[in-house]
Amino acid sequence: MRFECHTSADAIIEQVSMIIADYSMVKRNELVLAAVSGGSDSIVLLEVLLLLRDRLGINLAVAHFDHQLRGDLSAADARFVEEFARARKLEVIVGRCDVRALCHREKVSLEEGARIARYRFLAQTAHQLNAAKVALGHTLDDSVETFLMHLIRGSGLSGLRGIPPVRLPYIRPLIACTRTMVKAFAAQKNLQWREDHTNIELTSLRNCIRHELLPLLTRYNPRIIKTIQRTEILMTQANDSLTLFTNQYLPMVIKSKSQQAISLDLAVFRSLDSSLQPLLIRGALYKLCNSLKDIEFVHIKSLLDLINTGSNRWELNLPKTTALKEGDTLKLLLQGYSNSSVLVDREKIFDYNIVIGENKLTNLGVTLTLSVTEKRPTLAKICSAPAKTEYADFDRITLPLSLRNRRPGDRFRPLGMATEKRLKDFFIDEHVPYAERRHIPLLCDAKKIIWVVGIRLADEVKITAATTQVLKMEIKEIE
Repeated sequence: MRFECHTSADAIIEQVSMIIADYSMVKRNELVLAAVSGGSDSIVLLEVLLLLRDRLGINLAVAHFDHQLRGDLSAADARFVEEFARARKLEVIVGRCDVRALCHREKVSLEEGARIARYRFLAQTAHQLNAAKVALGHTLDDSVETFLMHLIRGSGLSGLRGIPPVRLPYIRPLIACTRTMVKAFAAQKNLQWREDHTNIELTSLRNCIRHELLPLLTRYNPRIIKTIQRTEILMTQANDSLTLFTNQYLPMVIKSKSQQAISLDLAVFRSLDSSLQPLLIRGALYKLCNSLKDIEFVHIKSLLDLINTGSNRWELNLPKTTALKEGDTLKLLLQGYSNSSVLVDREKIFDYNIVIGENKLTNLGVTLTLSVTEKRPTLAKICSAPAKTEYADFDRITLPLSLRNRRPGDRFRPLGMATEKRLKDFFIDEHVPYAERRHIPLLCDAKKIIWVVGIRLADEVKITAATTQVLKMEIKEIE
């Protein structure tokens, strides 16, 4: 990122033009949607893009989002932006959302809820207008504040890169301009803007950094903004290099990958240098979740400690994922998913009465259908039945029936065995991961477990030559 501190209007236009070219932010004939809040940064962003429109060969439209957090003032901001855009003969789209209600519904903070709602609106509006890019008004000061926020809260290299100039479809043409430069441009062009009084309230970490910490740091280093900007550039280069390095080694340790899970070969993992191991864990988590949001140093350290010193079998809950270790395999699963043939993950404890016929268990997301017939299936049919279908001798079953998950002390006599064994031991023998065991449904009669669903029938209810009534059991996910 090139940066030269100019203050004249023409110099800022050239600075923005240079950043747009450096990062190939736009192409000729593209429609660029400018996100305009009405504050000085976004107003200057729109004005600069208008001045560069012919040179860049782009078309412009405006989007404004009303968070409905400041009552009449929010509505006045929307009217101001509409008038500003229409005075420049630009199409303007205004969106509105009750952000407080969204935060309550999605259980997020007010700041996070506002961000979620705003970006949803921008994405929808860009799609509606067929806009190729969405221009945001973040400045160098915003990037430095973000850097300091991450530093204070704790962050790795990726969090110390500041705000990226491009993260498609979002572009930030003002990212190399300081807030002082932006205000100077607005004054020289006699631009009007709206002030948001919440930006001066010391109730958020960003505002405290902006109004208290940065002025203090400036006393020790008057060029602190530019100093931190250089640090951001170095952090970006270092992070990019490590990402490239990690991506070269990650395929060596990945055993298998799907949209819901990644399995790592721990024998190969442990053979690699310890400095590479945390990078590989982060890389695998990113590949699975497409984000490292909420993944902190303590999560990676806990995972590495268990990999290197923990028992042979364990489970660790991480943000959005669950880590399961079985022998020399580490499986990372998106929460709520398992690779078992039948798995319910809606409740920790469940127990439902089951009748002959269709049992739609909405809370579990499955339908269990039972039917009784006098026609005994052939051995070939029994053997070829999918894991979610099973046949039993109905005369050996004592009603009523229930579907539940495991309980302490459960015992089970698997098909083909002469004696009972602990259900826990059965799961171990079948290599069922520990974290999955509490989710597997058990079909029981009044006395015993008759079917570990999707895995094994009980020997006591197997079909024999003496069977006169057959119970067909079939479980399906609700679509």
